[in-house]
Amino acid sequence: MEILPRNIEYNRSSIIDEIGRIFSINNKIYRGIKYDYIERIKKLIEIYPQLPNLIEARISEYTSSIYPIILEHRKLDFITYKEEWCAEMYRTAAISYLELQDKLSKIGFNLKDGHT
Repeated sequence: MEILPRNIEYNRSSIIDEIGRIFSINNKIYRGIKYDYIERIKKLIEIYPQLPNLIEARISEYTSSIYPIILEHRKLDFITYKEEWCAEMYRTAAISYLELQDKLSKIGFNLKDGHT
């Protein structure tokens, strides 16, 4: 299903991602993938089953002239901010990040954005 660029409601915080942009349609969260990253994202989707249960995304039925692949992400039930986290939450997040990086590095990928 084709999405016209004028109908895309971008997430205001998704402005520096070189791979694509996050936006919403009908209260669902999507990430449009730019043409230059199609093959890399297809490979990542293939290896999802090997990754810890941290990433929930699938290729959606949507496309657009800007984004040939549009991923649908699981929408979070709520959002927390780093200022609200206790030490144990930081610890859990750091361990999860390192576990994911370890698995990704074994298959030729790396995380690039590790700030809170």
